[in-house]
Formats: sequence, structure tokens, C-alpha cells
Amino acid sequence: MALAQHDFKAANNAITWTHIFTQEVNAADYASYLLKELPHATPQTINGDLINGTTAFAPIILDRKGIPAAYAKQVRFNYTVALKDGRYRVQVNNIAYEGIMLTLYGVTDDSDTYIDRSLIRTRDGELRKNSTTAEILQRLHDALIEKFSYKKPEGW
Repeated sequence: MALAQHDFKAANNAITWTHIFTQEVNAADYASYLLKELPHATPQTINGDLINGTTAFAPIILDRKGIPAAYAKQVRFNYTVALKDGRYRVQVNNIAYEGIMLTLYGVTDDSDTYIDRSLIRTRDGELRKNSTTAEILQRLHDALIEKFSYKKPEGW
């Protein structure tokens, strides 16, 4: 399974997801939509055709069966949306899965799991190329596509 198809890229020890949607929507409507779709940890900012936000932990991955427990939790991330000419580009970074209580060798760890730290190879800074990484990124990709695809409110 090729990871490039998931819109994830690793650079400078950070993973970014970038996707371009071809839907017509203005910044105010889209910002309002995102506030309804995702819980926010900080206030969303709008500057012209640019929207920035940070989610709180959101249950965006619905099918969690078969993936490691650390990646079956809720997700938090930063996003930037740039709207232009009947399309918009969404960029997501700083992706973290909610902390999980793990006890290993008598040490308990409930820290958040950042994909930057766990899905990038230390030897070359590239995305890992194993089936677990591919599965995690595929499910995250699908969830982000679903959340960021603009849906007009009922009754329009």
C-alpha cells in the first residue's frame, strides 16, 4: 500500500497531511461548519480566506478494530484551510492520539502519542513503510477526508 496516496508527507521530523478539495464554499460558512464538526481546543481564527484551528480530542476514526490501542483513541491536531477559486486546501499537522494508560516494566505512561514521533524512521526521517503504519495512515486519511468535506446544512 503506497503511503503517498494518503496525502501524508514527512519533512523535518514532522508529518503533515495536505489535501485539496474541489468544493465551492466561502470562509465564513466553512469556518462555521468546522466548529460544528470538530471540538476545538483553542478559538478558531479567520483571516480573509485562511482558517486556522486546533481541535480538542475528537472521535474521528470510527473503525478502530485491528489497529494498535494507542492509535484507536481520539485525535487532536492543528489545521489550516486556504480557500481559493472553487476549491480549498486543508493542511493538518501536530497530530496526536489521546494518552493511554500503559504499564510496561512498572512504569505507567499516559502521554499523548504523536505520530511524528512514532511513524517516522529515525535513520532517515521518512515515514515508516510497514503494514501497521499504512493502516493507521489510511484510517486517519479517510477520517480527515470525511471531516473536512464540506456538507451544506440541512434545509438549504
